[in-house]
This record gives sequence, C-alpha cells and structure tokens, in this order.
Amino acid sequence: MSRIAINKNKKGFSLIVTLILSFVALGFISALLYLILSGTILSGKGKRYTDALEAAKGLTDFIIIKIDTDSLTCNPSPCASGGNITNISNLLDGTGYSATATLINKSTYSYGSPMKNYDVYLINLKVTSNNTKDRSEVEFAYEVEK
Repeated sequence: MSRIAINKNKKGFSLIVTLILSFVALGFISALLYLILSGTILSGKGKRYTDALEAAKGLTDFIIIKIDTDSLTCNPSPCASGGNITNISNLLDGTGYSATATLINKSTYSYGSPMKNYDVYLINLKVTSNNTKDRSEVEFAYEVEK
C-alpha cells in the first residue's frame, strides 16, 4: 500500500473515534441534566407536601382548641360521627390550599379511680393544594375529660 492510502485510513479512524467519544460525552451530559432536573422536580413536590402537612398540623391545633372550649361545630349539627367540621377551609384562604375535616367517631367512656368520664374524638383532616394534586391527610384521636 502506498503512504497516501495509509494516511487516509488514519484520518478516517480518527474521525470515527472522535465521533464515538463525542456521543459518549453527549450521553453523560444528557444523563447529568436529567438527574439535576428530576431532583429539582422532586424537591418542589417535597416542599408542597411539607407545606400541606404544616397546614394540617395547624388546623389540628385549631380543632383541639375548639374541642377544649366546647365550641366545635359540625354539619349536620350537633357533632356526631361522620359529620363535617365547619369553619376549617376559610382559615386557609389565600394560601393556595383547601381543607376538609370529618369527625369519624365520637365516643364516651369511663375509667380510673375515682371513675371519670371522657370523650374521645377521632378526626380525619385533609389539606389539598388548589393548583396541584398534592395533599396531606392526617388522622388523630383526642381525649378530653367531661
């Protein structure tokens, strides 16, 4: 073979190696950008969930205060199992979240020495984002002496 043919083969081989390395580098960069983007999306979802959970915790405190002061209102009134607790969602006006609270069960029992009567409230609280599908759901039981 002549010297010119060998040089042409080297140039072709160099071109192929350069193209392969370029595609490998492009693949790494694409994977890196995907990971960064998906991490940002997950971080945003986590923040929205945390916001909804914090709103639910605040509403839980509000409901407990209403129970302690005997001013809990439900629809239908009086508060009974399965009733929706009223005046909850308006507390979240302007936050981008809405809330519903349901009194799952209210029961009375006695125990202790001397015997004391207690009311136990089992409540389900849902806080939902108005703009996305993110939501937080909290169920809690609260016992109060009669």
